[in-house]
Amino acid sequence: MSTMNQKSRRFSTEFKAMVVAEYYSSALSMADLGRKYGILGSSTISKWVHKHESREGVSSLNTRTLSATMSGHTTKSKEELLAYIKELERSLELSQDKSIALEHFIRNAEKELGKPLPKKPFTNRSKS
Repeated sequence: MSTMNQKSRRFSTEFKAMVVAEYYSSALSMADLGRKYGILGSSTISKWVHKHESREGVSSLNTRTLSATMSGHTTKSKEELLAYIKELERSLELSQDKSIALEHFIRNAEKELGKPLPKKPFTNRSKS
């Protein structure tokens, strides 16, 4: 049977949730999960994950990275883990401070120049 003639399959909400949960909790890629469960579309699982992220407000990269990072710390003591968390909190605070400083810098530069600065690199600038 050719791919063109195959009917699209419908997956239950429960099945989709199970696959997305497995994506977050395992080291399997979306392609690996597709092969495991016989899901043909290369973007099918990606769509499910992105839909979950938009509903839950989470980032799969951050969640998977955090899981992988923390799995390397299973042999550490509670005190070591608390110290690591404090270090991460300090790093986050520094990043947030840098972001605020840059926002102030941009606002001041816009005031001095009298026009808004592009917010994204390589954006098409209107000709004025």
